[in-house]
Amino acid sequence: EPEMVYISLPLGEKVNDYEDFVYDKSAGAGVTIYIIDTRAGLSNSDVNTPEFGIFVNPNKRWIHARGSQSTNTDENDIKGIGHGTGVLAKAAGWKHGIAKRSNPIIVRVPSLGDPGAWLDGVHKVFQDWKGSFDRNPKAATGVISLAWGHTRDNLRQGRLATEEEQDDWIADLRNALNDCIAIGLL
Repeated sequence: EPEMVYISLPLGEKVNDYEDFVYDKSAGAGVTIYIIDTRAGLSNSDVNTPEFGIFVNPNKRWIHARGSQSTNTDENDIKGIGHGTGVLAKAAGWKHGIAKRSNPIIVRVPSLGDPGAWLDGVHKVFQDWKGSFDRNPKAATGVISLAWGHTRDNLRQGRLATEEEQDDWIADLRNALNDCIAIGLL
């Protein structure tokens, strides 16, 4: 996990000088992490390990973007295998998590092929955080993880046929993320 070594690297040190990483078990307390992805399975052993009594924060929950199945279980997460599971493990997992005590919120989107669902996921994160902030103006830190990168060809295959539609979607996504930043999300 070289990227995990890099994240935990002491200031001024070189990655090549280290082979391991260490994160404080209490790191992430008070931090909400929104993971917008197709699958994030809590049953994966990098995320939860019941035999050690170590679990992702029990306050974890799901938000469902347009078109995703509205279940709050791992049933549809293909045994916890997927990109979102890797992100969840590196954010809040017992082994690799840099913020083990964070409050992960899994924002489930149906597939890479529906750009509108991803935009809907960002809008739902905004609404959720704004609601939390309105209830508690001294709310802690909130972070969005949105690892979605595609070419215009992928966008075209994802129901955005013209360059104008693609440009509009890109502008809408940029505006939605800027709205999130404006209310304190990173």
